[in-house]
Amino acid sequence: MAPISTSPLLIYAPGAVSCLPIALGINALIRPSSPLELLGWPIPTDPYGKKLALNLMRVYGGRNIALGLSMAIPAYFGHRKALGWMVLGSSVVAIVDGFQAERQGKETGTESGTKRRRRIDRGSDLA
Repeated sequence: MAPISTSPLLIYAPGAVSCLPIALGINALIRPSSPLELLGWPIPTDPYGKKLALNLMRVYGGRNIALGLSMAIPAYFGHRKALGWMVLGSSVVAIVDGFQAERQGKETGTESGTKRRRRIDRGSDLA
């Protein structure tokens, strides 16, 4: 059995994982209200706030596509070191996104999508 450092899974797994931010980014570009719903954030009702929020979600979509491609391209060409650094960088972005989603939920009195899904999984949302 080959050592883990030479395993092709080190290239294939991040390459496959890179599809998630690309898909989320495309979704945000096509349906900018979708990331807000996913995070459990309310869509502003005033026209200026709504336009700003939806435009920011398009920026978020473009950022996600760029992050996904920054992992997919080194994976495709087999550049292990570049791929490793891109995965680490993308992980930091994901962690910051998670903390911000929780913080926003606490400030606005809404819950994040993760907490809502946990509650639904437990069956406490079913009436």
